[in-house]
Amino acid sequence: MNGLDVENYLKKCSFASPLEEDNNRYLISYRLDTGAEIAFDPRVKGLKGREASIFVAHKPTRLLQTNDISLAAEYGLENPSTALGRVSKLLENSPNLYRIRILSQTGLEELVKWIRWA
Repeated sequence: MNGLDVENYLKKCSFASPLEEDNNRYLISYRLDTGAEIAFDPRVKGLKGREASIFVAHKPTRLLQTNDISLAAEYGLENPSTALGRVSKLLENSPNLYRIRILSQTGLEELVKWIRWA
């Protein structure tokens, strides 16, 4: 997975709508049909082009026990990116913020499904 894989997946989801995009494409946000929002950097390729992560407002504890996602960072009230405020006020103002590393297509699908109802 890389950042473009996440973007391409969300573009195909009938329950996901583009919300905002930073001018430099540092972050893109999507709003899901349940009101949840996610943000990610579509440019991230990581080592060997295989790195993707998504900012979420809830920690997916059960999913973190799989081999499909991992916790990349936990921020609390700290804002990890000035671009976050430009693409999602909901995430920027969340009392908890997590960056989840996506390790597989299955992980991406399960995480987005989980976020919809978290």
